[in-house]
Amino acid sequence: TGVELAGELADFVKDCTKPRKGSYQRLKDDIRIILIQGADSLVPQFDRDLRDHALKTLQKQNIEVRLNTRVNEVGDGYIKLAEKGGGVEETINNGVTVWAAGTSPVPFIDTLLSKLPEEARAVGGRVKVDKWLRC
Repeated sequence: TGVELAGELADFVKDCTKPRKGSYQRLKDDIRIILIQGADSLVPQFDRDLRDHALKTLQKQNIEVRLNTRVNEVGDGYIKLAEKGGGVEETINNGVTVWAAGTSPVPFIDTLLSKLPEEARAVGGRVKVDKWLRC
């Protein structure tokens, strides 16, 4: 996921920019990691406490987290984004864009859920299963 990628990237940057150890100490102030999330929290499949913990952990790693934000355009050297609900569009100049689109059920699941009883529905348009993966 983008959350995991951002965390790993922050660890990599920290390692590569360490004084006397890293190969690229001079780049430390030129690197910025921004995680853009369309929802109002990260990792929605987890309980609220874990979602809050994930957010705080990323922020402690100096990762800028933008919640309720949509990417409107990705171009050569820039991205355009805006807060959901009609926020003002912002352009961020960048050198590297990594797209890690979230996970969501495939359209087949919508068709399947329409044919299953209500108790088979789980959060986020998923199928509720037991420990043997039966619905």
